[in-house]
Amino acid sequence: MPTEPKTKRVKDRIIEVLKMIAEGTDYWVTPADVLARLVPLEEATDFPLYMVFPSSGGSIEPHTDGAFEMVFNIDITGYVQDEADPGTLVLRCVRDIQLALWNDMKSNLTGSLGDGDLCLGIDFREPPETDNGAFSTAGIGYFSQRVECRVNGTWGEL
Repeated sequence: MPTEPKTKRVKDRIIEVLKMIAEGTDYWVTPADVLARLVPLEEATDFPLYMVFPSSGGSIEPHTDGAFEMVFNIDITGYVQDEADPGTLVLRCVRDIQLALWNDMKSNLTGSLGDGDLCLGIDFREPPETDNGAFSTAGIGYFSQRVECRVNGTWGEL
């Protein structure tokens, strides 16, 4: 079997990092679930729910050594539930996600985003999209945070 593409390994690591978020000193909210697929809002039963999947966009630049640098996007979509103030919960969840991924990128532990082998970098170039309060009458909030990821390697590795 071939080695998993770096793009998939980055997506899998993002899911793993999000599953490690736990309410406490560093984070506001423990996610109820983190999935590698989109769940329609009407099917969501536990909140907050984070969904992680590849997004469109990016670029590929060749290097002189025969390798390439690829920039690709991963979207993290979330649903939250708070009868009183779902907007605040959206902001707290987005902050938790950004902090957890940033901390993993700064880590050099084997398997982390920043271990030197998996990912060259991540960035949040855009603020999250939200439902602009449209679902707040039902106590629901929605967000989508795009994560820009950079990896390098040969075509067989990307």
